[in-house]
Amino acid sequence: MTPIFMIVGESQRCMQEFQLKRFGFDDSNSPEALATYLNSMANQYAPSGATCLVYLRNLASIASDLARIAGLVDKKAFPFSELLLIGEANGKFVVASLLPEEGFSTYDLNVAVL
Repeated sequence: MTPIFMIVGESQRCMQEFQLKRFGFDDSNSPEALATYLNSMANQYAPSGATCLVYLRNLASIASDLARIAGLVDKKAFPFSELLLIGEANGKFVVASLLPEEGFSTYDLNVAVL
């Protein structure tokens, strides 16, 4: 069984379930390899309302291809309700959303808690 993590606010009325995954630790850093990895989750996990949070070891190498990766991911078959890619690129901590909406936020590394 894959562990599910939760972030819970002080009021305990605000919580978000998520599963944490990692990608790029075996030198597979291409956009196509990432899309294949993400698409393979449809065969590994049952549909869930949780967020899939994927830490990319080398986000900088594919940061310019995030829009293309978003187009390669089968969003209808993706088993999680939200897909966020996180990692460091160009001295910033990046949170890139591919599902349900596409977009990204960046944070200075000196204020990000990892």
